[in-house]
Amino acid sequence: MLPHVFQGSAACREWWDALHALDKQEGINAERLAIGKLKRVAVTGDRAYVVTPAIFSYNLKGKATSENGIWTLALQKLTNGWRITGWTWSQMSEEAPHLDN
Repeated sequence: MLPHVFQGSAACREWWDALHALDKQEGINAERLAIGKLKRVAVTGDRAYVVTPAIFSYNLKGKATSENGIWTLALQKLTNGWRITGWTWSQMSEEAPHLDN
């Protein structure tokens, strides 16, 4: 969803608001995320990198649908536990679209 990158102290709120605006516009509800077996975990001190497959399921205008993806997270360990500092979702599809120049 646009703008594809959310940064700064308000990034989480802006992403959340953009997600819900898109959901309303597209008729999406009942979102669920099932996380698969971790494919990679690298920890160095108070930093970590995690890669895991996941399935994002939801209803699109009343029809159940899902997309397979790879969720990649960067984390930092703080006094109250591990926190996500950045993440990306890469949707896996049968056919990748071409970018127009």
